[in-house]
Amino acid sequence: MDLAFMKTRSVIRCRLCTHIKLLRLCSGPTNEDVKLNDISRYEPSLSAKFTQEDIQSIVNFGRGNHLGNLKVPAVALPPVIVDAVNDLLYAQKGLFKVIKRDAATLDAYLKSRTAPYLNPSQTKFNKNQWKAKMMARLEALDADLTPGQQQMYAEEIETEGERRRIELKQMSGFWKSISYDSHNACLAYTLCRAAPNYAVAIRILSEIARRDPSFSPEAVLDFGSGCGSLVWSLLAMWPQETKFFYLNDVSNEFNNVASSILSGDDVDFNPIANGIYFKQHLPADVRPNFDLVFCGYTLSELNGPGSRLAAIKHMLKCTKSYIVFVENGTLRSHHLMEEVREYVASNFADQFEIFAPCPHLKPCPLLLTNLKQQRKSLICRTSVTYLPFPVRNHTKPNASSEQFTYLVFRRKPSDDLVSQKEDDAEMRWPRVVQPPRIGTGHVTLRLCSSDGTASQSIVSKGKYPSFFYLMCKKINLGDRLPLPSLEAFEIESESVSSVDDEVEGNNDGGAE
Repeated sequence: MDLAFMKTRSVIRCRLCTHIKLLRLCSGPTNEDVKLNDISRYEPSLSAKFTQEDIQSIVNFGRGNHLGNLKVPAVALPPVIVDAVNDLLYAQKGLFKVIKRDAATLDAYLKSRTAPYLNPSQTKFNKNQWKAKMMARLEALDADLTPGQQQMYAEEIETEGERRRIELKQMSGFWKSISYDSHNACLAYTLCRAAPNYAVAIRILSEIARRDPSFSPEAVLDFGSGCGSLVWSLLAMWPQETKFFYLNDVSNEFNNVASSILSGDDVDFNPIANGIYFKQHLPADVRPNFDLVFCGYTLSELNGPGSRLAAIKHMLKCTKSYIVFVENGTLRSHHLMEEVREYVASNFADQFEIFAPCPHLKPCPLLLTNLKQQRKSLICRTSVTYLPFPVRNHTKPNASSEQFTYLVFRRKPSDDLVSQKEDDAEMRWPRVVQPPRIGTGHVTLRLCSSDGTASQSIVSKGKYPSFFYLMCKKINLGDRLPLPSLEAFEIESESVSSVDDEVEGNNDGGAE
């Protein structure tokens, strides 16, 4: 065999083994310490620049163990809550199949529902009255019209009236209020929405706890509490710290169901003795008394922008630290979040700063791209994996995924300016707004940056360090890319709009 060929094969084998060892080093068990000698054996250039602690942090970074990693494992409901809900379901003898069918129908309707764009007074349109008014104006012109011309004008008025009626109906989003005054309706909602609502709350609260370890809510306001899923998540996250729960829901029957779920088998359970207060209205005192204000899937239940903005203003005044808004991961819900962002930026910019998920308080660049290109494909949303509600004596369902869009605002500190400056670098971390595309030797990321722009960045294997490339391969939708801690890495990027224009130009006549 040729000696040169043998040397070439030996070099290739050596490089391959080195690459495999480095991959094992960055993806191995997190409880094993990585020695400086091991790193210098695989990447000698690193040992001269970093200490043992720096090397350990670099390897953990490659494993995805950093503050930008916001993924949580599949979320399951607490067993105590599952047993309590199952007891309520089976207490309705002979009606479980009906409740289960109603739950499936309600879940599909809630996911397809859109919030109204206009207030109720703006959507009222009587087509017959409008037609009569237009015909009276036509007759008042005293024009000599032939019967054919009169018939033509009448048909045009009829067409215009129908067009206006449909347009106003579409602007209202075909929205109708849902009544939860019956016990079975509340159980149907709990059966279909308890697990995803709980998982979303765990995901958002975990992000707050990870980025702000000193935060522990003592008083909490839940606007639209429903079955009480926020209380379950708070007891799972901060079992001893939270002392006061203000649960607001207009349905008295829903408040009774939530209280029954919390009590479980304890017949002597007293919500007030445990700091849990069920109310049908927001607190009259608008002072910032609540460490956490949570508005989950409730803005879409209000009948127009006027009601939404009034509720948002009231909740912002009651917020002491954090306020959270959550809606379904649809384009209309994305518009709702942009409505909230614009209202806060216009009226409360001196009091609140955006905490998550965006690194800026400017208009959403994804919506601007949709408007520019007349498309609806770019939505700022995140997903969480959860286990659906396990009904007793039924087959356990497989894990599912819930897509949602959310905003978290934090009241600006007035006295701790030093900690605010220390958090500035972390607040500027860009966020992954589209699922990463992993190619051969490179990863394509779509990021929302602190300057209010969305860009597409390509991280190649040969151009950047191995640990940074491995981290980008493991990043998920909704995670934050810790770029300020890696100031030496200049990530080449291109605006999302220009990239999409190029893609559409190369795919004429086909779907993108």
